[in-house]
Amino acid sequence: MKALYALALLGVVVASSLTAGVRVYTVSGNSMYPAMRDGDCVVVAPVSFRHPELGDIVVYDRGDLVAHRVIARGDGYLVTKGDNLSEVDGKVGYDRLRGVILLTLPGGRFASAVLQAFCVSSLLLGIYAVVRILLYGLKVE
Repeated sequence: MKALYALALLGVVVASSLTAGVRVYTVSGNSMYPAMRDGDCVVVAPVSFRHPELGDIVVYDRGDLVAHRVIARGDGYLVTKGDNLSEVDGKVGYDRLRGVILLTLPGGRFASAVLQAFCVSSLLLGIYAVVRILLYGLKVE
């Protein structure tokens, strides 16, 4: 029965993360080398979940999505730069931010597929566990 509670908790955590706006992207390009390589998979939390700090890598929209490191902060904006680039991006308004990178996984599409399969299976097992707990009560064996 304890395993059932663990599955239910895992399902709730994954569902909460997805509902909160946590997203998975595949990196394209080498502007953040060696921290991130072309094809790596990144897990991004929305700014409402995790506020960006100096040194964090953020994802922002400039017509396409860009992942660069925060090197300065101002009132209502960040200044970012790719680790492997010499020029600074300039001011990035908070309205253009998509989130802060929480985790980088090498392996690109494979890592993304594994992560998505984990999320789906966690949700399904979590739903099963919650339904079973509701049907059979909260007995601890």
